[in-house]
Amino acid sequence: MKKKFISLNVKFFLIALAVAIIPAGIVGGTMYYKSIESAMEKQEYAAENFMHNIADTISVVQQYVRSVSLNIISDNQVRGALLLKVPPEDVRVKRQNEISEAFFFYTGLVSYIDGIYLKGNNGIETLIGKMDTSYLDKNLGEVQKARGGAVWKWVEEGTKNNLYLLREIRDKENPSVPLGYMQILVRSDVIEEQLRVFLETFPGYVALCDRNGSELIRQGELTVDMEDVKDLLCSAEDFNSIKKKGMILYCNKIASSQWTIVSGMQSSDLFAENEAIKLLFLTIIASTLVLSLGIVYMMAKLITQPLIELTEQTKKITEEDYDIHLNIFSNDEFGILAENFNYMAERLDELVNEELRNKVLLQEAQFNALQAQINPHFLYNNLDTAYWMSRMEKAEKTGKILLALSALYRSAARSGNKIITVEEEVKYAQDYITIQELRLGNQIQFELKVEDATKECLTVRFILQPLIENSIEHGILPGGMEGHISIRIYADEEFLYFEVKDSGMEVSAEEITKILQAEKVEGRRGMAIRNIHQRIQIQYGMQFGLTFSQIPTGGISTIVRQPAVKKTT
Repeated sequence: MKKKFISLNVKFFLIALAVAIIPAGIVGGTMYYKSIESAMEKQEYAAENFMHNIADTISVVQQYVRSVSLNIISDNQVRGALLLKVPPEDVRVKRQNEISEAFFFYTGLVSYIDGIYLKGNNGIETLIGKMDTSYLDKNLGEVQKARGGAVWKWVEEGTKNNLYLLREIRDKENPSVPLGYMQILVRSDVIEEQLRVFLETFPGYVALCDRNGSELIRQGELTVDMEDVKDLLCSAEDFNSIKKKGMILYCNKIASSQWTIVSGMQSSDLFAENEAIKLLFLTIIASTLVLSLGIVYMMAKLITQPLIELTEQTKKITEEDYDIHLNIFSNDEFGILAENFNYMAERLDELVNEELRNKVLLQEAQFNALQAQINPHFLYNNLDTAYWMSRMEKAEKTGKILLALSALYRSAARSGNKIITVEEEVKYAQDYITIQELRLGNQIQFELKVEDATKECLTVRFILQPLIENSIEHGILPGGMEGHISIRIYADEEFLYFEVKDSGMEVSAEEITKILQAEKVEGRRGMAIRNIHQRIQIQYGMQFGLTFSQIPTGGISTIVRQPAVKKTT
């Protein structure tokens, strides 16, 4: 494909743009991002202080409510009532009234305690304020597991979430004995007010979340990805921030509880003040460009003229005119370029003549290669002649060997077709087995099983014959005993398998695998199996090839795995 021509003047103009924009971009960009960084630091500092204040307020509320619950547990009237055995009705009512008077005192001290509920194991039950007392029963298992500790629960009631403290009451004298349970309703108004004030200063989003990232209370219309919030909560730091998806998120963990304050705002809101810096930056770039264009024009006049002359001379070379000479006399790089160009033109004239001579030599080499291909054909044609002569002389064994050898040499001569069907590969293997049966007699029994579904599958030529030969020469014959070789070809939905098993005892699977995996081997040892393995991997990929395993009864199992690809018509 021919490249699009771009003149030097255009390139110089682009260089000027780069020279102008890059320094201005570095300076202006540094200024701009430093201002953003400063704004982010100030924002983070302010947000951290504000969120710390909210966390302190929530901690104070928790501590106060927790203190109220402890005071109730320590109250003598409450304790005396809960220590009673199941009291008569009149005693129970009297005690409940006494407890209610104590509860009125605690609810009147602060505005955010809306109700107190006490339930004794002896039947005494008192409720001040309006609340759903079923939360105690719903979370009874968790309360009992806390063994007198405070359990905090946020519950959605109507349009807002309320906070409940649940606690088991135990005997002070005998802490292992539970006396009853307590439920205190805490209005969330005081916390929501803190969040509203925060949102007025930092518009966007603010919420109180648990450590799992679930929102308990939230303010603001901004949509926040809770997965990003969970990433923040994973941090070990009490205060942390991230910038993601055009937003800045902050989180502040409340040390005295399992809650976290999370806030977020759009980055564009934070960086609005930086627009003036951006405008100044663009003005500097525009001024620099105008100045650079004037300099470029002068440079182009000085530099491009010698290059234009060089371009004209090189066009002649493309037209195979090598009788050229560049007349540029200069003591700079252009002078050296002219000298080298003139030398190159002379050398090109010499090389063209040399190439013509090399073409003649190449034609002679190709003729010799074609002549060399005649030899294998000559060999198996003579084997065919010997086969028919053995038939005439009634030498049946000799004829079978010659016929099988002729078939093997004929397949070897077809070197251009490296991919064949399994059926053809099996035919080559059968010819080889025929030769070995005539050679070895009954010393080795061969068993060949081929699934019909595999016969039309494609594979690399000469896989089975080297594996069978390897089993004979290295597995069975060195032992001097009779042996058995089983060949099986099968497939599943994805892969085609060639399996060769022998009953030899001389070579271990580990030793063969080491030969297969070695980068280099000495002599011809392992050459056949490495050749098969490499050809399979080259054709189908590095995840395919040969594997070896030891057969428990003795011998080696060799499996070739490759994709099951059917022949297309």
